[in-house]
Amino acid sequence: MIQPEEDDLPITFMLERRGDDWLVYDVAVEGVSMVENYRAQFNRVIKRDGLAQLLTDLRAKQRQLMALVAKP
Repeated sequence: MIQPEEDDLPITFMLERRGDDWLVYDVAVEGVSMVENYRAQFNRVIKRDGLAQLLTDLRAKQRQLMALVAKP
């Protein structure tokens, strides 16, 4: 990404071909993978609070996002 008056920001998209389509399965910004970042966060929550709490947190976040999308 080219930014005015700042250094370029490297963004890498990891793609997988499915039939005739290409799907993005990960994005890395300056070498930091979103998938790896989420995996590390999920592991911290699981170790600290357990899998049930992670699932509860993810469901709550999904409800919040759905409410935002539904707003006119």
